[in-house]
Amino acid sequence: ALINPAAAGQSLRAEEAAWDAVFSVDARWTETDQPTSTGLVGSQIDSQQITPRVTVPLRTGGDVSVGFPIGQSSNNNPFTTLNPAIDNDFEVSITQPLLRGGGRETATHALRVATYQEGIELARTKLEVIRQLAQADRSYWRVYAALRALDVARQQFDLASTQLDRSRRL
Repeated sequence: ALINPAAAGQSLRAEEAAWDAVFSVDARWTETDQPTSTGLVGSQIDSQQITPRVTVPLRTGGDVSVGFPIGQSSNNNPFTTLNPAIDNDFEVSITQPLLRGGGRETATHALRVATYQEGIELARTKLEVIRQLAQADRSYWRVYAALRALDVARQQFDLASTQLDRSRRL
């Protein structure tokens, strides 16, 4: 009975973990050959991009994502002015479902269920502990009553033995 609240608490912590921020990194490497049909020289483009990102879930069901993409591209085209080109940006995106799955009630449903389940398991555990204590208390008083009944029976036996001895003497 004492293990169930710990398990329910662990389920609650797992549901709460769904609201933790997530750090992720995206990486891309691209090699492109672009031939031309004219007399110009075709180009070969090599590009790399890495994007570290933090995503924070919202209690309303959406999420906020903050990223910092960093990229480099180089090519062999003689007409390119920036070669290699390095770019970095800052991007923020907010995603919020408006219809299905949107809203605080829908988004926090599993968390509420886990919270209620933990309360139920705590109440069941308290009930079981109280039941065990009450059973031990009843058992104690039954033993006590049996000992007192035994004492009374011994006193009755002693009194009866005394009366018997007195009657024989008389």
